[in-house]
Amino acid sequence: MRAADRREMKGLSTLIRTDLLVDYMLRFVGFGAPSASVWFVGLEQGGGENLAELDRRLAVWADLGCRPFADLREYCLRLGDLRWHGNVPRIQPTLGKLVRLILALEGKVPTPDVVREYQAHQFGRLDGQTVIAELMPLPCRNVSDWIYSAVNGVPELITREAYVDAYRRPRIALLRAAIRASAPRVVVFIGLSETETWAEIADQPFADGPANALWARSGQTRWVILKHPTAFGAKNAYFETIGREISA
Repeated sequence: MRAADRREMKGLSTLIRTDLLVDYMLRFVGFGAPSASVWFVGLEQGGGENLAELDRRLAVWADLGCRPFADLREYCLRLGDLRWHGNVPRIQPTLGKLVRLILALEGKVPTPDVVREYQAHQFGRLDGQTVIAELMPLPCRNVSDWIYSAVNGVPELITREAYVDAYRRPRIALLRAAIRASAPRVVVFIGLSETETWAEIADQPFADGPANALWARSGQTRWVILKHPTAFGAKNAYFETIGREISA
């Protein structure tokens, strides 16, 4: 890293409100309605390019009231990110496939225009029927990239390992409590690599089932663990098949 980049990073680290950051990591559940009937839970958001991005995200969350749930469309528009919710939205690689699952569950034909419309105007809305939540709260480009060691005042962020050790268990408890309070129709866990964690949140054993996914049931809730939308072989048809299976 160049000296100029280090100075910029050091300057940005002083901008981060550590009290707001810690509050966000411990209390923010996800985007959507707390009473939603369909929940998606992934490992973490993409992004995390630099600390300036983190500062903007925290500022928007604060502007929205520092609540456990936020409206995804409003959040993105306030960030100035118009790619997925603007006048001509593009289909986001991960969200688009999750939307296909929902549309198939509802018995609708997931054409690109229908997917685009649902993603831009219904997915993750406070007045809607979906939640998108993450196990770990900070956005990251990938699991090997870690920019948050430069944040002052939060020693748990010195390494990714320390961060996971400090926040994984509180986040599991947070998600478990929020899902139980919601009692949704279905909870979809994204990514087969975290199967043990998803089983801990669900407090249920999973078994192989239809569509090459893992399935469980408790009360009125069906639990599904599926491939990540960007994983090899995770085609549109895979998500549509799981959506139809849930509705069966």
